[in-house]
Amino acid sequence: MKGYLDIVMILVNAGALLNRTTKDGRSALYLAIQEGHVELAKYLTNQHPQAITQPTKSGRLPIQAAAALLDNTTAYEITTYLLCHASVPISSLLSHRDNSGRDLLLDAAVSQNLELLKYLLDHGADPNDKDSLGRTMIHHAAMMDHLKVLRLLESTDGIQWDAPDAWDSWTALMHCSRQGHINTVKYLIEEIKVNVHHKDKQGRTAKDIDNDVLHL
Repeated sequence: MKGYLDIVMILVNAGALLNRTTKDGRSALYLAIQEGHVELAKYLTNQHPQAITQPTKSGRLPIQAAAALLDNTTAYEITTYLLCHASVPISSLLSHRDNSGRDLLLDAAVSQNLELLKYLLDHGADPNDKDSLGRTMIHHAAMMDHLKVLRLLESTDGIQWDAPDAWDSWTALMHCSRQGHINTVKYLIEEIKVNVHHKDKQGRTAKDIDNDVLHL
């Protein structure tokens, strides 16, 4: 989709069907969002708001595509617009998961959109929600060395910093240790005071996974 709003308006006025999708289930709204076309996305939302809750075959909603955009300003503008114009409660969109168990909050965390993360948390998103592998946004942020995301959560009550995932019972500390993210490791140990003695399914601790942890 090229983002030509004037042409799309002509097509819609001529009777173009906005509920049609590609073979993988992406609607016109989804495609516009995926390309970061803000005004076109708003127009399509107004013309066919039902598309907000129309998932692809992989279970992805247009709003998830918006939250995952790397341009944080565009992502915030489109995501909040969709949340405000959906016919379902915000809680329904926040709790939606695609086929991999990924939710809106996790998309925003992976793209390091701090403003959007704060907005979603303020509107009831649960930072302890898990994907299909039992991993929360804490696990993913630690894996990707997204220290700013983790720091954003310091003031959030009820964060399960030591929660193990379902795959191999790894905590966030174990994941960032495995990736060699020393600053995130230091942050979790020295500031959050996470449990360094947790053992995974093979009986290993974080220091067994990365010897650098021994020196902290």
